[in-house]
Amino acid sequence: MNTVIIAITPIILLIIFLILKKPLYIAAPITFIYTLIISTTHWLIKQEYVTAAITKALLISIDIILIITGAILFLEFLKKTGLIKKIEQQITQISTDKRIQAIIIIWFFGSFIEGTAGFGTPAAITAPLLVAIGFPAILAVTLALIGNSTAVVFGAVGTPIRIGYSGLETTFVAETAGLINLIAGLIIPVLIIATITYYEKQPIQKFKEMIPYAIWAGLCFLIPYYLLTYIGPEFPSLLGPIIGLIIIMYTTKKKLFVPKNVKNVIKEKKSQLKNLMPYAILTTLLLLGKYVLPSKTITIQPTVTHNLTLYNPGIIFIITILILTTIIKNSYKHIKPILKETTKKLINPFLTILFITATIQILILTSFNNKNIPGMLTTITQTITTKNFLIISPTIGAFGSFLSGSATVSNILFGAFQQETAQIIGISTFLVLALQVIGAGIGNMISLTNIIAAQTTVNLKNQEIKILKKTIMPAIIYLIIATITGILISKII
Repeated sequence: MNTVIIAITPIILLIIFLILKKPLYIAAPITFIYTLIISTTHWLIKQEYVTAAITKALLISIDIILIITGAILFLEFLKKTGLIKKIEQQITQISTDKRIQAIIIIWFFGSFIEGTAGFGTPAAITAPLLVAIGFPAILAVTLALIGNSTAVVFGAVGTPIRIGYSGLETTFVAETAGLINLIAGLIIPVLIIATITYYEKQPIQKFKEMIPYAIWAGLCFLIPYYLLTYIGPEFPSLLGPIIGLIIIMYTTKKKLFVPKNVKNVIKEKKSQLKNLMPYAILTTLLLLGKYVLPSKTITIQPTVTHNLTLYNPGIIFIITILILTTIIKNSYKHIKPILKETTKKLINPFLTILFITATIQILILTSFNNKNIPGMLTTITQTITTKNFLIISPTIGAFGSFLSGSATVSNILFGAFQQETAQIIGISTFLVLALQVIGAGIGNMISLTNIIAAQTTVNLKNQEIKILKKTIMPAIIYLIIATITGILISKII
């Protein structure tokens, strides 16, 4: 059998499992075992590099699961103490206009939750909130999924780049992704308004009059989002929405860019910034940790290393919770039940991440074989010689998220492939990786796992195809704009 075909069969096998709707925690181990078999029988991979692949996969998976653990614990703690509810109430008091409410809830609050917790959490929180203020359930889920895209590029405190690209050269990736989205991401608030207008069969004027407000809302988030990339990938989706939310709250009250016929903008009597205290503590600790906590590169095998660092956002989440228990009265009593509940949720995600990561590491490390032939990943990438690879790069990222429901997993699956392809072709690796992660964020809109999770929160069943039909066009529009922006940027770098 052709070596290229054999090399690509693990990816095909994973796709088949997902088409058959087999859960990833079952598909991933089977795919890994199959990959291990062909790597030892066809490539004759050296045994020490099999061990190295599994070891590195385990270390990466522990990093990821620690972040997920901390993020879930933090969010559940805020729910139990009622802080999330207070933030939600404050947001819905800004205006009674449903279009303005949708942008603020989805674009700012949803992105904020993505930057804090990620992993499908934003749609699960914002969709029920939209239903509570009067949106039909299917429309609420559709809007929540469309909005949960731009912030996904940096996910929960930078996880898609920090962990998804672990072991890859990521210099300038965050800044480039932020720059592309500074332009392409502006379409999301506009698409939110367009979707509401179309679904509710409103006059086109209702859409047109909101375009200036939608673009302004986009800039309020995306300008700080882009600037924060220069501090690190942990901060754009965490702090960008907060800064944008504060600006948009003020300008909406002043009726800046608010349509003239919207007269019922509510003016709050007092500021409730104290509700953001947990995030202020979290952000402070993240900034301190980034520059204070040590890291050490360990060598697993020659050319196989892993960066071991105490600066793991999961640890920062946990420290923040401990601090909050000393500030918020009787909050310590929530720790044990949320810890027990969170632990149950983590077994299947850990298995999925571990075996997918191990599969990718095997694909990479088959270069170290006893037949002196190119490894599996190199074999695949050598078949791609087109200089127009930038056109398909974000689509590959979107496809990965569509399959897995996670930008981080998409990056683990295809990051190394994208980087090696870029090197072979001779195009910018950081631009290709930026487009991969942007595509992965866009793919979040159409992921069946995310659709199912979001619809469950609003008591919908078996509406996946209807919702997918409503999110697919916004995803395509965003993907086209991001691709064109990336190509234009490639002309000047």
